[in-house]
Amino acid sequence: DPIHRCHGEINETSGDGFMIIFKDHDPKTNAMNAVKAAFEIASRCRSVSRSLLAEGQLSDLCPLTVNMGISSGTALVGMTRFKGMLDTRMTFTASGSVTNIAARLSDHAAGGDILISQVTRDLIDGLWPVYDKGKTRLKGIPEPIRIYSLLKSEGYANP
Repeated sequence: DPIHRCHGEINETSGDGFMIIFKDHDPKTNAMNAVKAAFEIASRCRSVSRSLLAEGQLSDLCPLTVNMGISSGTALVGMTRFKGMLDTRMTFTASGSVTNIAARLSDHAAGGDILISQVTRDLIDGLWPVYDKGKTRLKGIPEPIRIYSLLKSEGYANP
């Protein structure tokens, strides 16, 4: 629901992760919608975690968290063909450095953090507080990149 309310589409799922695409013609609108969706997903996650904790189904030492990465830019979007020995499968997907950076930011996030790229930070400048996390190396990205968090601390405290 938060994804659709913020005009996003779940494009791919893989294991316990998924990719959301925002396709407005305006990059700033896409960045704002991605951040709104991320905050709403994080809020819902905290709510579910509190409920499970209250019901005794979750330890307060292990809250339910969702780590997120947001990157903005142009991606190649279209059909991709996967050909195997038994069959050929077509899928609609997005690819390019913007999707790689978002995935790596999500991998780098911990404790429910929401990490964003420099481009996303520039697009949302002045709309939300953003916390500089410095430069870091991300898998598959040749140069270290500056990353930012939308949360003041590393993730959020136990619910």
